[in-house]
Amino acid sequence: MRYGLDIGGTKIEIVVFDRDFKVIDTARVATPSDNYPHFIQTICQLVSQRDRQYSCIGSVGIGLPGVQETDTSKQISSNIPCLTGQYVARDLEKELKRKVNIDNDSRCFALCEALTGAGQGNGRVFAAVLGTGVGGGLVLDGKLYRGASGIAGEWGHMPISAHLVNQYGLFVKQCNCGLYGCLEHYISGTGLSNLCQHFLEEDLQAEQLLQRITDKDAQALHVYQVFIDILCSGFANLQLTYDVDIIVLGGGLSNIKRLYADLQQRLPHFLFKGIQAVSIVPAQFGDSSGVRGAALLAN
Repeated sequence: MRYGLDIGGTKIEIVVFDRDFKVIDTARVATPSDNYPHFIQTICQLVSQRDRQYSCIGSVGIGLPGVQETDTSKQISSNIPCLTGQYVARDLEKELKRKVNIDNDSRCFALCEALTGAGQGNGRVFAAVLGTGVGGGLVLDGKLYRGASGIAGEWGHMPISAHLVNQYGLFVKQCNCGLYGCLEHYISGTGLSNLCQHFLEEDLQAEQLLQRITDKDAQALHVYQVFIDILCSGFANLQLTYDVDIIVLGGGLSNIKRLYADLQQRLPHFLFKGIQAVSIVPAQFGDSSGVRGAALLAN
C-alpha cells in the first residue's frame, strides 16, 4: 500500500492507494499547527491506523508547504509555524520505523500531473499552482528537479517586470520572504484581489471580477488584462529559462475557464519573435493532484 499525505495549514489528508494506484481509503484531520510533538503524533496515528486496518506496512509520501533543504530535509520555512527548523522526515522515520519521503506540496502536484495527469507523455513539465499563494514544480524526464538549495519551482518569488510596473502604474509591496515585487502579490488569488483594490478600490474575489466583465464593466476588464499580462510575463520567463514542453495549472484561479485562451493569445507578446508559446493546460486531477503526487513519492 502507498499512503499519500497532503498537509496544509488547517487540515491533514491521508489517502491510501493500492498497488494499481486506486484510492481505497481517505481521511482528514485538523493540523496541529502550533505543537510539533502533537503534529508528529497525529501523522503517526494516521499511518499506524492504516497499517492495522490493511495488515501491512505502507510506504509513506508527504506533501508539505514551504521549503526543505535538499540534503537534510530540514524545513527552512513553512506555512505551519511549528515545522520551521524541524527535521520532519527524520523524526517521522524514527517513530514509524520506515522511510518517509517528503517534498514541497507544489512539487507533489507537479509530479502527479507530469507522470499521470495532464503533462503525461512530456519530458519537460512545469506545473504552476495559482492559489492563495503561488508555487510550482519542474519535472524532467519523470523526475522532480529540486535544485542545489531545494528552491527550484518557487517562481512566485520572481520579481515582477519593471516594464509592467511602469506601464500600468502598479504597486510594489514587500513580500513575507523579505523581497519586493514578488509575482505572488499579483497573480495569486490574493494577488488578484490586490489588483482589484489598486485599480478599483474594492476588494473583489475572482468570481466577482469575472461577473463584472460579463456585465461589460470596462474597468474590471482592464484589471483582468493586467493580471493576464503579469501572468504571461512570468510564464515567458519560465519558458525562456526551462524551455518546457507544457505548463500545467492548478489552484483556485486555474478554474477560470477563459484563462487558457487568453494566456495563449497574449504569451507570444512576451517571447522572441518566431518562438512558439508553450501550451498551458488545466490539471487533470484538480485538488487531488497534491495527495496523489505525495503517494508517488512513497516507495
